[in-house]
Amino acid sequence: MTAAPPEVLGAAGAFDTPGAPLRAERLGEGAGHIHQTWRVDCGEGAVVLQRLNEAVFPDLEAVLANFARVTDHLRTKAGGHPDAARRVLALVPARADGWLHRDGEGRAWRCTRFISGARMPQEPATAAEARAAAEALGRFLADLSDLPASHLREPLPGFHDTAARLRAL
Repeated sequence: MTAAPPEVLGAAGAFDTPGAPLRAERLGEGAGHIHQTWRVDCGEGAVVLQRLNEAVFPDLEAVLANFARVTDHLRTKAGGHPDAARRVLALVPARADGWLHRDGEGRAWRCTRFISGARMPQEPATAAEARAAAEALGRFLADLSDLPASHLREPLPGFHDTAARLRAL
């Protein structure tokens, strides 16, 4: 893991973290595809902090609104599952309200609860891991099948066009 630049702890402090942010390290086995991602250890737990890439997603309000709507929907579906808290990401609110924080340089950040034991590989290590990832994606899509598209905002043209994505695949 790569040590975090100082602005990461400052940004983490803008969220309702479980205690004061103490240290941060780059999260994931690779550099990340779109956003820069950090694990931030706090006094009473950990969070995941992301510096969002506005060059890719210029409408971050739409991205965060969709994130909240989708995770709320999935959390409702996971309801009584004994592992529900590990199955669905949870946004951590910014202290100034909402899900987005902009630092003094104008960089955009979001924060989620850290899920202990989870991994972010660039590629599956085994065929069984690839199968498990495909099954998880299938469950994710099935669980969202009853969420009306009209309840989501389109952050980029064609972003929610699953049929076009499958054709491209």
